[in-house]
Order: sequence, then structure tokens, then C-alpha cells
Amino acid sequence: MAEEKQLTTTINGTESRPMIFPLEKDKSKANDNIDDINVIDFEGEDDPLDPMNWKPWLRWSHIMLMSLMAFVLSLGDLAFAPAVPMLLSDLHVSTESPLSTLVISIYSLGTIAGNLLGPPIVRCGLCSQPTIQVLIAMRFLAGGFGAVSYTLGGPIIGDLFPAEKRGVTMAVFSGGQMIGPVVGPIFGGYLAQEQGWRWVFWLMVILSGAVYIPSVLLMRESYRPTVLQNKVRKLRKSTGNQQLKSKYEVDAKRIGLFIGAMLCGATSDCRMEKASKGGEQKPEYQLPPLLLGTITVPLGLLLYGWVAQYHLHWALPLIGTGFIGFGFMTTLLPSTNYLVDSFPLHSASAIAVTELLLAASGALFPLAAPPLYNHIGYGWGNSALAFSTIAFAPLPWLLLKFGERIRKRENATTL
Repeated sequence: MAEEKQLTTTINGTESRPMIFPLEKDKSKANDNIDDINVIDFEGEDDPLDPMNWKPWLRWSHIMLMSLMAFVLSLGDLAFAPAVPMLLSDLHVSTESPLSTLVISIYSLGTIAGNLLGPPIVRCGLCSQPTIQVLIAMRFLAGGFGAVSYTLGGPIIGDLFPAEKRGVTMAVFSGGQMIGPVVGPIFGGYLAQEQGWRWVFWLMVILSGAVYIPSVLLMRESYRPTVLQNKVRKLRKSTGNQQLKSKYEVDAKRIGLFIGAMLCGATSDCRMEKASKGGEQKPEYQLPPLLLGTITVPLGLLLYGWVAQYHLHWALPLIGTGFIGFGFMTTLLPSTNYLVDSFPLHSASAIAVTELLLAASGALFPLAAPPLYNHIGYGWGNSALAFSTIAFAPLPWLLLKFGERIRKRENATTL
């Protein structure tokens, strides 16, 4: 048997896979398998370095903190709305000016890009801005710096939980994002009435800081390629073997496979590690609730618009908005789960695109709404929105039928 020397390395208290280094006389035989020897992966299903094997309290603390971040960000979107008349009066801005709407909607536009550290600092500036123009700019920055809480929530859930356990965690995370716009105007209106509009922003400063501090202390990197790359870096240092690499690391051979796949149109099966009820669990299984959302959203828009047009009982518009909210949730959650399952290593990028569209819509539609309703009324205005949602209704059906085929084609580009 060939003579070998073996080295075992401990990383973060965890013993790594023994690395085998063939002696000189075995080099010719070892060359065939050198790539496999130097590729570092997690040590089986129970490797504590794998984010899915972290302790439950640590994984759930990440989910709760991301939910709180999303809550604070969404709270800041509309908490300021009741204080707008007071602000316009203080800053001598006409209520007919487009700036009166932009000061609210610009926050959503800012969430297209962002970082976490900025919101507390920017919101301090919001508390004392003397002009409406500077206030709008600071609102844009506040929304932008906090956008990471929307973008990274789904990918972090995908890193920490297997597919069959993501439903509850995704609901917990999305709950923070959904509750903020509901309670924001209530707290904002009361605080602005009692303490002035600047205290709405001081409240956001306090809440942002309260969430940011435990986030810095508790949250850690959960992206699997990065976790493995950190392991590789430590092994290179301890063993001296600079040929070690993560299984996710791209090299020239993989780039060649990528180009070949693009040119030849090769396909590969999308593999799921978890099974559901004895069968393969596919991302398309997340889509059926979207079919319900394609019905309830336009129904709610039509109900809200026409009962508001004819000034019917006050409860009817609430029912309409209830349908809209229900449809929004049955659309948002399955869509996020579908993206996380379809792009496990690139879910942050996929979700960032959807958040960009959501933020852009939230920023621009409020500017178009007053002219729309003034010209054609609530009934036909909401009908136009309902018809636009109906136009997209076939998309979930198309994904159910062709989604797997599309994923197989696109998966070839990741080889």
C-alpha cells in the first residue's frame, strides 16, 4: 500500500476532513484524482459548519432579526404619512405640489439599493431638515440603506432551512414586512399630533438602533459558498496546500463548460436534496397559491373602486382591501419560495430584482394615482389596475407547465 502522510485540521472547534498528500513515488498515480482530493465540501449532513445545522436558536434569531428589520423599514414607509400636512405647513409647501406625494413615495424608490448601517444615521438627519427638497433626499437614502432587510430575508431562509420547512419561516419574516404599513400610520398619526412630525423620525431612529445592535452581535455569514471559502482559506494556511478549493469555486474548466452549455443548448436536471411524500420536491410545487392571488387581487380592486365610487357602506371598501391584501400575500410568499428553491445559490440576486420592481411600483404609482382618479374616478381607475393584473394572470399557469423545462435549460449555464 502506498505510503501517505495525513494531516487533520480543526476549524472553529470542528475537525475537518483529513487531507491526504501522496509522497513523491505516488504522484503519477495520484494525478488522476488530485482535483477530487483538493475539493473541499461540508463533512456530510451533520457538519456543524453547514448553516442548516446551526443550533435552532441561532437560526431562528436570524429570522426574527430579519423580520424586525423588515418591520422597521416598512414602518418608516407610511408612519410619516399622517404628519405630511403638518410638515407641508411648517416648510411652506402647497398641498397641490407633487412634492407632497413624493415625500412619501420616494422612500420606496430608495429601497431599490441599500445597506444596513445607514438608516439610523440618515434618520437623525430627517429629524431636523429645514427644506422639503433635503427631506425628500434623506427619505430616499433612508429607504435605500434599509433595503437589505427585504432583499436578504428570503436568501437567508434558504441558507438556514430545508425546502419543506421554509413555509413557516417565510411567513414569520414576511409578517414583519406586512405589519409595518398597518401600524405605521396609527403610531405616526398619534405621535405627530402629540409631539410633532419630527418625533416620527426620532421613533424610527430608536427602533433602527434597537434592531441594529443585536444584528451586529448575533448574525453571521450563512451563504454556503462563502462559508466553504472561509474553511478553504484556513485549511490552506494550516496545511500549506494552495491547491485546495471550494466545490463552488469557478475555474477555467467550469467557464468552458458554461460557454459550451450556452452554445450547444445543453440541459441538466434540477436536483432537489429533499423529498416530499416519497417524491421529488420541485420549486413548481410552491406556485398553486399564486392562482388564488390572480383572482382575489383584481376582485378586491374592482370591489374597492366601485363601492368607493358610489359611496356605499364603509365596510365594503375594507372587504375589498382585505381581498387585495390576501391576494398580495398569496402571491408574494409563494413567489419568494419559488425563487429561493429555483436559485439556491443566487436567490439574493433573484429576489433583488423582484424587490426592485416592488419598490419602483410603490414609488411611482402614488404619483400617477391622483391624476388617474381625478380623470376617470375610483371605479374605472381601480378597474384599470384590475385589468392590468388580469393581464399577468396566465404567468403562474405558464410557470406550472413550463417552469421545470425553463429551469433545466438555465441550469446548464451554472455548470
